[in-house]
Amino acid sequence: MKQKISIPLQIFYAELIGFISPGPRYILYPILATLQELGVGTGIIIALISGHVLIEPSTFFIEIGFFGYRFPVKRFVVSLVITYFAGLVTTILIN
Repeated sequence: MKQKISIPLQIFYAELIGFISPGPRYILYPILATLQELGVGTGIIIALISGHVLIEPSTFFIEIGFFGYRFPVKRFVVSLVITYFAGLVTTILIN
């Protein structure tokens, strides 16, 4: 049974999927183009790309070594907020 998921929750899921997506960004573009053809909103796609770019898990431990643990945690939280609002604002403006 297909369930309706709210737009804010879709944006949150998209940024988390972007966060855990391995590999370079160009691998995501064909997948995202297909998702857009299937009806996924532009705000969701923006959140996924932004999550992939801004929330970089591979640099977390490197940043801890250089800046201490507070810096990467703050960067992660700020990146989550920015990514979420980028997707939300895009959804509001497009729709």
